[in-house]
Amino acid sequence: MGSNFKNLSKDNLIQKFKNLHKLKVQIDECNFNAKLNPVNNAKIFTIYHTIENTNMNAADMYNMMKALQHQLKEQENETIQRKKENAQRHFDNSGGIKKYLAMKNYLTDIGVNVHEIN
Repeated sequence: MGSNFKNLSKDNLIQKFKNLHKLKVQIDECNFNAKLNPVNNAKIFTIYHTIENTNMNAADMYNMMKALQHQLKEQENETIQRKKENAQRHFDNSGGIKKYLAMKNYLTDIGVNVHEIN
């Protein structure tokens, strides 16, 4: 695997390693956030519509707000899971952990401190 790296310039190899490292850290730390658009979710839109257009007592309003919170949390979790799966798929398609470790070893062998370039 090291012979494949000899064809690349040092700067190009460092950039590729940075990209792989960024993906690896993001996956390892579950560093994903979800930017929600509630209008696109039919369940959430229905709850909004019900809250806006229905005369409710306090208990019903409380239950509707809890339902809304639940749906928003569920949508956030689904979005984060989808982003994590996409990042993992991209990392795997880029060579995965084997390529990451091989690049790290090769860079270390040619005298690059991989801990400073991250």
